Amino acid sequence: MLIFVIRSAIEYEKKTRAFNLEQEKVLEKNRILLVREIMKLRAELANAEKRARAAATAGNPSPGDGRIYGRAEVGYGGSSYPNPNDPQQDQ
Repeated sequence: MLIFVIRSAIEYEKKTRAFNLEQEKVLEKNRILLVREIMKLRAELANAEKRARAAATAGNPSPGDGRIYGRAEVGYGGSSYPNPNDPQQDQ
């Protein structure tokens, strides 16, 4: 009787181990897929940050280039007040 119980326990352990090994393989495949997805998302994030920095740089000219507030005549030493003699001034 004791031998039968021991054999049953051994068979149960074998089946459980085989099942656990299969589960481990599935989990490892899922882990690899997740790592690839994380790497892809990190690359997308880095590219988006680069594009945002480039857009911010393009949209924010340096203070001395004469394009402050959309008026080319306003630069260093320029006047922000309207010129009454300027024929191209918006009215």
